[in-house]
Amino acid sequence: MKFKNTIASFAVVLTTFSTAANADTWVAIGKGPKSEGGGTSLAIGFKGTSNWGFALGGVFNSEYSSSDVLNYPVPHTNYTLLGEKRVDNSLGFDALYFFDASETVKPYVGLGLYTNNKKTLARSNSTGWIYTQNDSSGVVASGEVGLQAKTSSGLVFGIGFHSVRGANLSIGKQF
Repeated sequence: MKFKNTIASFAVVLTTFSTAANADTWVAIGKGPKSEGGGTSLAIGFKGTSNWGFALGGVFNSEYSSSDVLNYPVPHTNYTLLGEKRVDNSLGFDALYFFDASETVKPYVGLGLYTNNKKTLARSNSTGWIYTQNDSSGVVASGEVGLQAKTSSGLVFGIGFHSVRGANLSIGKQF
């Protein structure tokens, strides 16, 4: 419920800014990279009349949660290393720059900061339990590339790839 309230609050703020600034707002939905633990990605973005925009995003429902993982190394040698995986949610912010390719199609690039909830995980072959072999949690820089197209009626469609949130599709509206 807290997640839904947070997203609703972001949507209200972005819509308010957009209405006042004749701007574009959009929602991007995608899938976090499977190699990092997967999860559903979501971002809410805003672009004013300049070439700059921003997005608030995250990866949710990762394959691993902190309640599934023991926070210490496997106490024996009979285990399988699972690799570095995302545990729980990753949240962050991106600054976006849109290139003036045309009035209707705009490629963009972005840089951001995201929480990095990554741990090197191992599964015990004896018990099946998952252990944390190494914890590299903190903040990580992110990158994004994409393309947005705007229709004459002000609908915004896009496709992109984000280093944390993965491949995504976006839909929005110019107010």
